[in-house]
Amino acid sequence: MKTKKTSNWSLITLAIVFIAFAEMYSTINVMGYILVPMNRSSPAILSTVITTAMVFLALITVRNRRRSREENKRRGAERSVGVEVKKQALLAILLPLFAILFVISKAIGYDTDGIELHLLPVYAIIALICSMVVFFAFVKKRPLYIGLGIVYSIFMIPMFIWLLLWDFGQQPVVLSEMSPDGTHLAEVANVDRGVFGKNTFVYVTPQDQDIDLPIGVLKKTPQQIYKGAYFAAESMTLRWEADDVLLINGNRYTID
Repeated sequence: MKTKKTSNWSLITLAIVFIAFAEMYSTINVMGYILVPMNRSSPAILSTVITTAMVFLALITVRNRRRSREENKRRGAERSVGVEVKKQALLAILLPLFAILFVISKAIGYDTDGIELHLLPVYAIIALICSMVVFFAFVKKRPLYIGLGIVYSIFMIPMFIWLLLWDFGQQPVVLSEMSPDGTHLAEVANVDRGVFGKNTFVYVTPQDQDIDLPIGVLKKTPQQIYKGAYFAAESMTLRWEADDVLLINGNRYTID
């Protein structure tokens, strides 16, 4: 007998929601852009909507999967695995990866984009849990189930601890300097990444390339050109020699 196919719409939509969640927090840069919200409430509102949709879709997806398996079992077709089921399993395997990449991006990524939230750990933990619930619901081949389950768990356990302990307040820009013709903005930020270390970074962001959206602005992703000791900005000198050459403490840095 043929295996009853699980409806794909909820699983595909869930994958899109995970990608949208990651994009909002700069895990994925679309053509080199990141989203900077119009105001401080925008990220919280949008994140709440996305996270709620994530939980809702995860519950529907798991329910549909369970119903499909029960129906196939009644028909005596539970051992039949088709291309459709393999595609579903592949999507389910990718969801925890999307969630892990999101958390890693916030640990090592650009920290002064104006979208840091104290609620961010809650959203991230929900994303990690939802991704693993769907993963275990769809991935039934024992080697993948055990192997990837262990790998994902090894990554996620310290992430849970980090998300609960780290302060996700916005990292302050302590010094900034516009290039002579206004095409680049250099910013100095003291960044505390907890167990990932404390450093002072210099970012350079291209100007006049913004794309306005109803919820915010897409800005070019800043380029990190300097990494130094924490609070190095207190004695740092920043000066543009040319529009594509920045002097930091007298050292020349060329902007791509």
